[in-house]
Amino acid sequence: MRKRVRKASFAGSWYPAKARACEDEIRAYLEDAMLSVPAGESLVGGIVPHAGWYFSGSIACNVIASLREQSPLDVIVVFGMHLN
Repeated sequence: MRKRVRKASFAGSWYPAKARACEDEIRAYLEDAMLSVPAGESLVGGIVPHAGWYFSGSIACNVIASLREQSPLDVIVVFGMHLN
């Protein structure tokens, strides 16, 4: 069975076009992380915005980074297409 790979429609507009640039941008967001979980507390979930990396990349990475310390981590993705 041959896999079909869908072309990245928004690469270079809503997020960087090249994989290395994506990795660099994510690392920068994580280095600038401002969210922290208070001592003795744990998170049960998070909601992240999706408005392109320029607008929401930092907060999305911060929330996900805060959740990655939780165990076990379950991921639920709710997605709706909002383009015409």
